Amino acid sequence: MTQIVWVIFIITFTFALASIALPIFLFARYSAQEEQKAKKTRAERTAGMGKPRLARDLAAERTTKSMADAWAAYVRRWEVLDKEEGRLTFGTVPWPVLDTPRSAADITHEAVAKFVLSPEHSGELSERDRVKKALLRWHPDRFGRFLGRVDGADRMRVEAGVGVVARLLNELLEKA
Repeated sequence: MTQIVWVIFIITFTFALASIALPIFLFARYSAQEEQKAKKTRAERTAGMGKPRLARDLAAERTTKSMADAWAAYVRRWEVLDKEEGRLTFGTVPWPVLDTPRSAADITHEAVAKFVLSPEHSGELSERDRVKKALLRWHPDRFGRFLGRVDGADRMRVEAGVGVVARLLNELLEKA
Protein backbone atom coordinates (compact mmCIF):
# COMPACT_ATOMS: atom_id res chain seq x y z
CA MET A 1 0.00 0.00 0.00
CA THR A 2 2.82 2.37 0.75
CA GLN A 3 4.18 1.91 -2.75
CA ILE A 4 0.84 2.88 -4.26
CA VAL A 5 0.75 6.02 -2.15
CA TRP A 6 4.26 6.92 -3.31
CA VAL A 7 3.36 6.31 -6.97
CA ILE A 8 0.26 8.50 -6.64
CA PHE A 9 2.32 11.17 -4.86
CA ILE A 10 5.00 11.12 -7.61
CA ILE A 11 2.40 11.27 -10.39
CA THR A 12 0.55 14.13 -8.66
CA PHE A 13 3.80 16.00 -8.04
CA THR A 14 4.86 15.49 -11.69
CA PHE A 15 1.55 16.84 -12.97
CA ALA A 16 1.72 19.79 -10.58
CA LEU A 17 5.26 20.57 -11.68
CA ALA A 18 4.27 20.23 -15.35
CA SER A 19 1.28 22.52 -14.86
CA ILE A 20 3.63 25.17 -13.50
CA ALA A 21 6.50 24.63 -15.91
CA LEU A 22 4.44 24.42 -19.11
CA PRO A 23 2.91 27.91 -18.85
CA ILE A 24 6.32 29.35 -17.98
CA PHE A 25 7.87 27.63 -21.00
CA LEU A 26 5.07 28.78 -23.30
CA PHE A 27 5.27 32.35 -21.99
CA ALA A 28 9.04 32.42 -22.53
CA ARG A 29 8.59 31.08 -26.05
CA TYR A 30 5.85 33.64 -26.81
CA SER A 31 8.02 36.47 -25.41
CA ALA A 32 10.93 35.40 -27.59
CA GLN A 33 8.70 35.40 -30.68
CA GLU A 34 7.33 38.85 -29.83
CA GLU A 35 10.87 40.18 -29.34
CA GLN A 36 11.87 38.82 -32.76
CA LYS A 37 8.86 40.53 -34.35
CA ALA A 38 9.75 43.81 -32.62
CA LYS A 39 13.36 43.58 -33.83
CA LYS A 40 12.19 42.91 -37.38
CA THR A 41 9.80 45.90 -37.25
CA ARG A 42 12.55 48.19 -35.92
CA ALA A 43 14.90 46.98 -38.63
CA GLU A 44 12.30 47.67 -41.33
CA ARG A 45 11.68 51.17 -39.99
CA THR A 46 15.33 52.09 -39.92
CA ALA A 47 16.10 50.43 -43.26
CA GLY A 48 14.94 53.54 -45.12
CA MET A 49 17.46 55.73 -43.30
CA GLY A 50 20.39 54.11 -45.03
CA LYS A 51 18.87 54.28 -48.50
CA PRO A 52 21.10 55.69 -51.19
CA ARG A 53 20.41 59.27 -52.15
CA LEU A 54 18.91 58.24 -55.49
CA ALA A 55 16.27 56.05 -53.81
CA ARG A 56 15.31 58.88 -51.42
CA ASP A 57 15.11 61.30 -54.33
CA LEU A 58 12.89 58.91 -56.31
CA ALA A 59 10.56 58.52 -53.34
CA ALA A 60 10.32 62.30 -52.98
CA GLU A 61 9.69 62.63 -56.72
CA ARG A 62 6.83 60.12 -56.53
CA THR A 63 5.26 62.18 -53.73
CA THR A 64 5.71 65.35 -55.77
CA LYS A 65 4.11 63.76 -58.82
CA SER A 66 1.19 62.51 -56.78
CA MET A 67 0.61 66.02 -55.35
CA ALA A 68 0.84 67.59 -58.79
CA ASP A 69 -1.49 64.93 -60.20
CA ALA A 70 -3.91 65.38 -57.32
CA TRP A 71 -3.96 69.15 -57.87
CA ALA A 72 -4.60 68.71 -61.59
CA ALA A 73 -7.46 66.30 -60.82
CA TYR A 74 -8.83 68.77 -58.25
CA VAL A 75 -8.88 71.60 -60.81
CA ARG A 76 -10.50 69.35 -63.46
CA ARG A 77 -13.18 68.23 -61.01
CA TRP A 78 -14.01 71.84 -60.17
CA GLU A 79 -14.30 72.65 -63.89
CA VAL A 80 -16.72 69.75 -64.34
CA LEU A 81 -18.64 70.76 -61.22
CA ASP A 82 -19.05 74.31 -62.57
CA LYS A 83 -20.22 73.16 -66.03
CA GLU A 84 -22.35 70.09 -65.43
CA GLU A 85 -25.63 69.73 -63.60
CA GLY A 86 -25.26 66.13 -62.36
CA ARG A 87 -26.04 64.88 -58.85
CA LEU A 88 -23.38 65.19 -56.18
CA THR A 89 -22.45 62.98 -53.26
CA PHE A 90 -19.88 63.43 -50.52
CA GLY A 91 -17.48 61.29 -52.53
CA THR A 92 -17.82 63.32 -55.75
CA VAL A 93 -17.13 66.71 -54.18
CA PRO A 94 -13.56 67.82 -55.05
CA TRP A 95 -12.26 68.22 -51.48
CA PRO A 96 -9.00 70.19 -51.06
CA VAL A 97 -7.00 67.27 -49.62
CA LEU A 98 -4.63 64.75 -51.17
CA ASP A 99 -6.59 61.64 -50.16
CA THR A 100 -10.35 61.57 -50.66
CA PRO A 101 -12.02 61.87 -47.25
CA ARG A 102 -14.79 59.52 -46.17
CA SER A 103 -16.29 62.03 -43.73
CA ALA A 104 -15.85 65.62 -42.56
CA ALA A 105 -13.70 64.29 -39.71
CA ASP A 106 -11.09 63.19 -42.29
CA ILE A 107 -10.63 66.79 -43.43
CA THR A 108 -7.86 68.06 -41.16
CA HIS A 109 -5.92 71.29 -40.87
CA GLU A 110 -2.71 69.54 -41.88
CA ALA A 111 -4.28 67.88 -44.94
CA VAL A 112 -5.86 71.10 -46.24
CA ALA A 113 -2.70 73.16 -45.60
CA LYS A 114 -0.49 70.55 -47.26
CA PHE A 115 -2.73 70.48 -50.32
CA VAL A 116 -3.57 74.16 -50.76
CA LEU A 117 -0.10 75.48 -49.87
CA SER A 118 1.92 72.83 -51.70
CA PRO A 119 4.80 74.28 -53.72
CA GLU A 120 3.99 71.78 -56.48
CA HIS A 121 1.24 73.97 -57.97
CA SER A 122 0.19 77.60 -58.27
CA GLY A 123 3.76 78.81 -57.84
CA GLU A 124 2.83 82.22 -59.22
CA LEU A 125 0.49 82.90 -56.30
CA SER A 126 1.48 83.76 -52.76
CA GLU A 127 0.27 81.54 -49.95
CA ARG A 128 -2.25 84.18 -48.94
CA ASP A 129 -3.60 84.42 -52.51
CA ARG A 130 -3.91 80.62 -52.73
CA VAL A 131 -5.96 80.54 -49.55
CA LYS A 132 -8.14 83.45 -50.72
CA LYS A 133 -8.77 81.70 -54.03
CA ALA A 134 -9.74 78.51 -52.21
CA LEU A 135 -12.04 80.46 -49.90
CA LEU A 136 -13.92 81.81 -52.91
CA ARG A 137 -14.84 78.22 -53.75
CA TRP A 138 -15.42 76.91 -50.26
CA HIS A 139 -17.28 79.71 -48.52
CA PRO A 140 -20.59 78.15 -47.41
CA ASP A 141 -22.63 80.90 -49.10
CA ARG A 142 -20.77 80.42 -52.39
CA PHE A 143 -20.85 76.64 -52.20
CA GLY A 144 -24.59 76.80 -51.53
CA ARG A 145 -25.25 76.95 -55.27
CA PHE A 146 -24.14 73.30 -55.47
CA LEU A 147 -26.06 72.02 -52.44
CA GLY A 148 -29.28 71.66 -54.45
CA ARG A 149 -27.50 68.97 -56.48
CA VAL A 150 -26.43 66.97 -53.44
CA ASP A 151 -28.36 63.78 -52.74
CA GLY A 152 -30.54 64.05 -49.65
CA ALA A 153 -28.65 61.40 -47.70
CA ASP A 154 -25.33 63.17 -48.22
CA ARG A 155 -26.51 66.75 -47.82
CA MET A 156 -25.67 67.04 -44.11
CA ARG A 157 -22.28 65.36 -44.63
CA VAL A 158 -21.42 67.74 -47.49
CA GLU A 159 -22.55 70.78 -45.51
CA ALA A 160 -20.42 69.65 -42.56
CA GLY A 161 -17.41 69.08 -44.83
CA VAL A 162 -17.81 72.49 -46.48
CA GLY A 163 -18.04 74.10 -43.05
CA VAL A 164 -14.85 72.37 -41.93
CA VAL A 165 -12.97 73.38 -45.09
CA ALA A 166 -14.12 77.01 -44.81
CA ARG A 167 -13.10 77.18 -41.14
CA LEU A 168 -9.68 75.66 -41.85
CA LEU A 169 -9.08 78.00 -44.79
CA ASN A 170 -10.00 80.99 -42.62
CA GLU A 171 -7.46 79.78 -40.04
CA LEU A 172 -4.84 79.48 -42.78
CA LEU A 173 -5.67 82.97 -44.02
CA GLU A 174 -5.11 84.40 -40.54
CA LYS A 175 -1.67 82.77 -40.40
CA ALA A 176 -0.65 83.66 -43.96
